[in-house]
Amino acid sequence: MTSMASQAPFVVVLLLLFLATVKAQTNKGGVTFLRKDFTMTCPEAGTWYYKHEKTTDPVKSRLTITYGNDKKGLYHCEYDSDSDMKKYYFFVQGKVCENCFELDAFLFGVVIVMDVALTAVVMIIIFMCTKKKNPAGLAHPPKSKNALKQITKKQRITPLYMLI
Repeated sequence: MTSMASQAPFVVVLLLLFLATVKAQTNKGGVTFLRKDFTMTCPEAGTWYYKHEKTTDPVKSRLTITYGNDKKGLYHCEYDSDSDMKKYYFFVQGKVCENCFELDAFLFGVVIVMDVALTAVVMIIIFMCTKKKNPAGLAHPPKSKNALKQITKKQRITPLYMLI
């Protein structure tokens, strides 16, 4: 096996391990934008507040709102964790459009890994197809005597630099 072919799977495995560690840290809250809406995620189901005033939404872990200038600002959710009330704060300010979406880091990582893997496969295929099967042998000597005489005449010609 060639060294390039043995290194490609190693690189892919390293990238997958990196993505697995990044994905393991997603159990906390956050804000995601999708087109004209944004979704806030609280670590647990709780009560939602906007600028310290309780919203009319029921107790839940996600809150989706259509974004506008009147909707940006400080949000927080209060939830009960181990008999202790905790607050999780969000400050929402962004730009939205009809055809926009937030790029997920996991999806971006998968695209990169697949690109590297596909490139490695194409490189291995090209290497295998262009590899010489037999070593280049010596040229066969000419069989006719005239061709042999022409070769010996060319060998007897003195180079120009020796004549000067």
